Amino acid sequence: MLLQSSFSPQRALRVLLNVSAVLSALHLVLLYLREGHGIKAKALTMLFDLDHEANVPTLFMVGLFLVNGLLLWSLMRLDRPNGRKRWQWLLLAFVFVFLAIDEGSQIHEKSIEAMHRLMGSIPHSALLYAWVIPYGLACLALGIVLGKFLLSLPRRTLFLMMASGCVFVGGALGVEMLEGAATVNGGETSMFYLLLNALEEIMEMIGLSLFVYTLLDHLKTFRPEFTLRLAQN
Repeated sequence: MLLQSSFSPQRALRVLLNVSAVLSALHLVLLYLREGHGIKAKALTMLFDLDHEANVPTLFMVGLFLVNGLLLWSLMRLDRPNGRKRWQWLLLAFVFVFLAIDEGSQIHEKSIEAMHRLMGSIPHSALLYAWVIPYGLACLALGIVLGKFLLSLPRRTLFLMMASGCVFVGGALGVEMLEGAATVNGGETSMFYLLLNALEEIMEMIGLSLFVYTLLDHLKTFRPEFTLRLAQN
């Protein structure tokens, strides 16, 4: 027996955004119960709080990074101008695999103290979470290295990549810097900080989900039909 199911970029995006919405709603409900009514719900908080490690949202984020890495590797295999594979896809795939490892092990968080020692003092409250400095510079360097390649992509793909990148980087780096300033002014228990923290995580999930859609959409130029086949003898 052969079962066949169509798979489209639009369907993938809907699924990922629905999961992101559910996780975001659970986080905000738990935040409301904890801060508004003193109901801690420790077990649920450990499982679904976006700011906790090794829980359901972390697993989802790691999965998003890895899916993007796999899709980028697939594009490297398929995109062969003049018979050569595009190394830029492979570079991006390695970046996303590293970010998946980082998300699961919090490498960037562990670099904060080292950056503080290197700087001697915190030059601005927005740089309290100082991992944004090396990661921001790495992001800039990646943009310079891949600039010509990205501009050679179809306009639709380029636009979607820039949109998803702006959402993700805006959350991961931009909102993180605002969190640093909020921490200095009100601490990590202030409502302003907690809302910023939720915004950061939500933007990251949306940005990664949109990037999955972007890559699947671009893959259609090489494989017009995506089909999932399950075969049973």
